[in-house]
Amino acid sequence: MNAQKLYRFCARIQSSESRTWRRFQVVHTSTLAQLGYVVMTLFEMKGNHRFCFDVPYQKNLINAKRGNMKKGEFAAILESMNILSEEDVNWHIELPEDIIKTPRIKDRPWIDATEIRIKTALCHAGDQMTFTYGTAEQRKVDLILEEIIISLKPYKDSPYVLAGEGDGFSSEQSYLTVHLDDTDLLRKRHEEKSTSLSETMCFDLDDMNFRAKRIPRILAETYEYGADPTQYSLTLLMRKYLNKDNQAKSLRVEGPSQTITTNVTD
Repeated sequence: MNAQKLYRFCARIQSSESRTWRRFQVVHTSTLAQLGYVVMTLFEMKGNHRFCFDVPYQKNLINAKRGNMKKGEFAAILESMNILSEEDVNWHIELPEDIIKTPRIKDRPWIDATEIRIKTALCHAGDQMTFTYGTAEQRKVDLILEEIIISLKPYKDSPYVLAGEGDGFSSEQSYLTVHLDDTDLLRKRHEEKSTSLSETMCFDLDDMNFRAKRIPRILAETYEYGADPTQYSLTLLMRKYLNKDNQAKSLRVEGPSQTITTNVTD
């Protein structure tokens, strides 16, 4: 049986004033698009904007090779790095325009996020990259690959959130409007202002793992296939499964064909 690799990340909001961070792990065969949906879920982004990753590929490679090399050996490595093309110095990764009907974030060579896998973009513990959400009001999250874990058994619990602190982004009022025009966007925001729950709740590890198993799939259906959210999806996104005081640990969700009740124990 082939060993499976788990990538353990630490992600932090890129702001000198923010102390919000998440530690989580995913299987190394996930695509960058799938990783993007996980990041959006963990930081309460609601699927209203394009997103992209920027990977300092050359810098990551140099740092990985540096290790305990002698000065002469490392100088040779640096010289070989100079022959890398401009596209290989920094990798820009996002969804193509024929999937999201809006211009890409940056007019530069790019890689399709639905085709490249994490194991290709990041190869060594310590590798870093930046996640950007939106254009006019950019929100950035720095990710560092803390550890590559070898699992000899199939690992099905992915993504899995290990720890975190602080609130995510909470200013957006509506969900999944990336495909809507301005008129529909205004209407949808007006409709949901009075119904969405407050997103200023404290970090809850149980709830975050509950959402991490479900929300990325909803985001993928919207971003990659243009699917409209179902009532079931909105129930999850808006946390209607929680009691009004947001303290209950019983997560009750009306599914497409049945009621799902999950009792979460501390």
